[in-house]
Amino acid sequence: MNQESDEEVDFNDFIDKMFFEEPREPNSICINWDKRNINELFNKLLRIFTEGVRIMGHDSSIEQTGDILYNFTPNDIIKLQRYFNSLGYKINYKITHRNIVLKLRAYILNNKKCVFKDNDIQNYKNIYPSQIFVSDLVNQSTIQTKNLTDKNTFFSSKDLYFFLNFEAL
Repeated sequence: MNQESDEEVDFNDFIDKMFFEEPREPNSICINWDKRNINELFNKLLRIFTEGVRIMGHDSSIEQTGDILYNFTPNDIIKLQRYFNSLGYKINYKITHRNIVLKLRAYILNNKKCVFKDNDIQNYKNIYPSQIFVSDLVNQSTIQTKNLTDKNTFFSSKDLYFFLNFEAL
């Protein structure tokens, strides 16, 4: 799993070796991808993320990624970040309440019948200060870009949304 090796490695073996050991030093694990195709890199990182979350959630294969993230502790997030640092990437994430997302979607769709009052939304923003934007709700596959940080995705569980993207260290 060092940077000099270009041989193809089975994905499941790679994931098991990575997440069943302690995180390595930053930039110590290389993943191969077509440098002209940022979608390929994003999809690989996302697949590594979802499998890593599943393993860190004690092999919760029945649960969805959002459900596992819902139960993550701050230490779990820090450890997951360290795993991605070993790949040479950083996870940027935001957590926000479902009603803030629904209010933004209503605004986008010009839905005048939105039932969320602004003072209720403000209370949620105080609890979950991460600011979300229209771009956070756009499906990453529709974004044409050469920048990894422009690609994002989200997971949801119960009353929370988890937005994330990746950035090279």
